[in-house]
Amino acid sequence: MAMFEGVSGRIAASVMARMNAEAEAEAVARLDPASGSAVLVIGFGPGVGIERLLGRPVGRVVGVDPSLVMSEI
Repeated sequence: MAMFEGVSGRIAASVMARMNAEAEAEAVARLDPASGSAVLVIGFGPGVGIERLLGRPVGRVVGVDPSLVMSEI
C-alpha cells in the first residue's frame, strides 16, 4: 500500500511543500551542483527541491519517490 494516495495524498503533498520549502532551498544551495551536472533526488515528495534544481544550469535532474501521488504532482 502506498504511503500517500488519493485526496489525502494530495493534501499531504500541499502541506509538505509549504513546510519543507525552506529546507529544500537550503539543500539545493548547499549542494550547489556544477553547470551541466546530473542530480538524482531520492524521495522528492511534492517536487519543491526539483523545481529549485531546474532553475539552475544543471544538465539533468532525475527523481524517484515511492508515492505515485507525489510523482503526479
